[in-house]
Amino acid sequence: MNNITKGKLVLGVSLKVFEELLQRLQNQGLFDQLSNSQDFALIEGNDELVISANINVELAPVKFRLKVVNNSNRFTTLQLGGRVKLNVSSPTASSPDLFDIPFQIHLKITPVLKAKANKAPVIALAYEGIDFIEGPLPASQIEAMIQTPEFTQLFDNFELDLIEPALDGLEEVLFYNEAKPNHADWAIGLHFMQGSGANVDAIGLIVDVPGADVSAPLGGSFVPMRAEIITQFTNGLVQAMVDEAKEELRAWFEDIKDVDLRVTKLNLTVDDNKFYLDAEIDEKEYDAEVTLKGPIYFNHAPGSLQMQVNIRDVKIDIDLPWWADFLVWLADVLTLGTIGINNTIHNKIPNFAQNYAQDFLDQTLSNLGNSLSLNQLSFQGVNLEIYPDQIALEDGAITVFVQVINKPFQESLMRADYSKLRGKFIMFHLQTGRRYLVEHLASFMQRGLIKIPGFHQVDGRYIRSNPDERENNNLEERYGRD
Repeated sequence: MNNITKGKLVLGVSLKVFEELLQRLQNQGLFDQLSNSQDFALIEGNDELVISANINVELAPVKFRLKVVNNSNRFTTLQLGGRVKLNVSSPTASSPDLFDIPFQIHLKITPVLKAKANKAPVIALAYEGIDFIEGPLPASQIEAMIQTPEFTQLFDNFELDLIEPALDGLEEVLFYNEAKPNHADWAIGLHFMQGSGANVDAIGLIVDVPGADVSAPLGGSFVPMRAEIITQFTNGLVQAMVDEAKEELRAWFEDIKDVDLRVTKLNLTVDDNKFYLDAEIDEKEYDAEVTLKGPIYFNHAPGSLQMQVNIRDVKIDIDLPWWADFLVWLADVLTLGTIGINNTIHNKIPNFAQNYAQDFLDQTLSNLGNSLSLNQLSFQGVNLEIYPDQIALEDGAITVFVQVINKPFQESLMRADYSKLRGKFIMFHLQTGRRYLVEHLASFMQRGLIKIPGFHQVDGRYIRSNPDERENNNLEERYGRD
């Protein structure tokens, strides 16, 4: 993945999203007007002796493709292909096809930013003319089709709302406790990105504060085959999140009721693809010192954009009598029940302290989790399956991989992860790298959205290999319990 440094946030959207939405509209009859019939009187003035010329257009599933003329001239085309057939008919008979001719039509239909009053722009589609035509259908008929109400409504109503929900999180980080700019004033840049290798053709959106320059292109696509939408919080934004969280931590420690704490050192850094906490705190009355050190890991399950922070390997070096008193106070405040000051507390301190560290880190880094919320992701009038499958911290940037499932597909199973703790398989990995919790994949299979050759779902809850004798279709034989 590219380490994107432009803007505060970048969004990559695979052209597959647009293609499948347009194919759905095709199935609803968007291009049916290409077929037509016209009546001709055999004898002028005699309406009973007529013959009909029938033009039947058989259209393959439409394609939505990126065309790169040069670095400064890129656009997308909606590609229509199929066959045009002509026959004639009368009230009593019809002829065989008189001709059967293939055709290709490429329409310049391009994603653009569409302004919304007092809101962030949405992604819309705009028609910019015919790019290529081959076959018997004249350009005038194609232009007439574009002027029909069906296409007018398509261009008026097609809206992908991606930017507005992203700004809800960004403004909380960048304008914390400050007046927030109108969402319509943020700088948004739209660019076309060419895919290569495992990455696909996509559009890229640069999101930055009002007045920023978002005109420079993003370069090659960073959207992989395994996802349709990529959201990347650039390292500059992540650093702003970390700085804000650090100040919140300091204020939180020094404002704990009935405890006189002073933060003497507090570092929260991004290092080696994880957050790392290094803090020292003095308690004046008891002359005690607390040291918190340790990495902070993401805990994230597919299907949800909610992020949980999990801190492990925390070292706490403290004066025990003070810490025991503090734990008793904390237990009362958090209504966790009274902890007696006896030998038992010696056994409870390590885990309790670690859980306590977990709690305050969850709270103070909540802005980070909130900024990952894309729950409003929508396409007007069409229900999509939105499935976030991973949040990763790489090279100082946070990346969210989101699947958009709009039509059924089939993929082979490449790996299944078994949990010894739970005594069952919990995660399935498909050939493109898509991954699902087993219960989510079973639900998708039950609804006919995903097909896995050799496997079937049971009650929309779990997966089994098909009942045959082949070893490679048996989950446990093939993937084991490791």
